[in-house]
Amino acid sequence: MDLEITRIEQADEVVLSCAGRLDAETGDELARAVAEELRRGHLAVRLDLGAIAFLSSAGIRGLFGTHRAAKSTGGSCLIRTTSETVRRVLDLTRLTPILVETTAAGYSAVIRKTPCPAADDVSA
Repeated sequence: MDLEITRIEQADEVVLSCAGRLDAETGDELARAVAEELRRGHLAVRLDLGAIAFLSSAGIRGLFGTHRAAKSTGGSCLIRTTSETVRRVLDLTRLTPILVETTAAGYSAVIRKTPCPAADDVSA
């Protein structure tokens, strides 16, 4: 399964809802989508990764890269929703405080409990 990105424009931000795998093959696709939103002048980009079944080290690098690219333009690219798999990887790599949207009450990323296909079940 490839990466599927759905764009949802809201009042003051754009949400990119992603489904599938985030890895070396698909990370550039997400980076291009975020870069396009920044070029359009949308400085608040939020990622819904609730339907991501697999996150590789290359995918992590891509998420960090999009975060830095947005920050360098005066914007932000943060994760709003994660799958359990994504949240576990971000917690283990200690990137949750950097990449996940926060509020005054703490981390606000919702962990979507809907089942995602296991990485073994996702065809490349």
